[in-house]
Amino acid sequence: ELHARSVALGLLDHGHVVGVFTRTGDAVRPAYEVTTGSDGRIGITRINHLFANDQTVESIYKNARVHEAFERELDEFRPDLVHIHHLTGLSTTLIEALKLRRIPVVLTLHDFWTICPRGQRIHPDLTICETIDRERCFACLGGLWPHLFADRAAERTIVDIRGHLAPDGLAEWDRNMVYALGLCDLLISPSEFLRDKVLEMGLRPRRIEVLPNFVDTAAYYPSEDDDGYALYVGRLSPEKGLDTLIRAAAEVPDLPIRIAGTGEIESELRGLAEELGATHVTFEGF
Repeated sequence: ELHARSVALGLLDHGHVVGVFTRTGDAVRPAYEVTTGSDGRIGITRINHLFANDQTVESIYKNARVHEAFERELDEFRPDLVHIHHLTGLSTTLIEALKLRRIPVVLTLHDFWTICPRGQRIHPDLTICETIDRERCFACLGGLWPHLFADRAAERTIVDIRGHLAPDGLAEWDRNMVYALGLCDLLISPSEFLRDKVLEMGLRPRRIEVLPNFVDTAAYYPSEDDDGYALYVGRLSPEKGLDTLIRAAAEVPDLPIRIAGTGEIESELRGLAEELGATHVTFEGF
């Protein structure tokens, strides 16, 4: 979200008109209610999409109500170009709507969502998903959507894009994602690593450009009295890789590390810092 906001502000600074269409999830408001507002100079249209409404695997990535709201937004805003930052909670059919109107589409691949419905390629037991196996994915996703991935025997088996036998719903996920990404005029990956993983889907290499996420250094004003420190802000949970940060910090004793946030592995991380003698790692709390 911060990256999308920074891109929008940068475009505004260069004289462009910018609007944002995004999903929100508010359980006390009607499903698919559309509201408008702003974040300073950025106009924002939000559609209230609650994941509880997803009753099929296809509904996770295709949603007619979201599509209709987006079509209305296109009619009103009439963009010359659309930059998609994520489609989870929206609909991959938005890309079709844009191409039918001959509007150029840029999509930034911020994570693994087009490959992994969880987005992270990390199994519930915290092991990294190195190789896509849709049979294992079915069981993995059962923890997230038990009503959609509960009975493998009831799911038809077909051949997926990798040439492997796979549950019908996940094989169609793959086919849809390759089709949708293939419609985009440009795909942006923030790293070579992510680009290589997405290319495993069978996309043409020339379609994906690597463009690292930027930081607007002009927005930061370090104190002249401060020798500097590295700061982590966020949830203290296993997938964030904080154990790697602390192990690295132990190798750089001259750089203070401050960790802001709380979470289920806080005591474990404190213990690791103590074990490694990393006294320059401090925990700031929430």
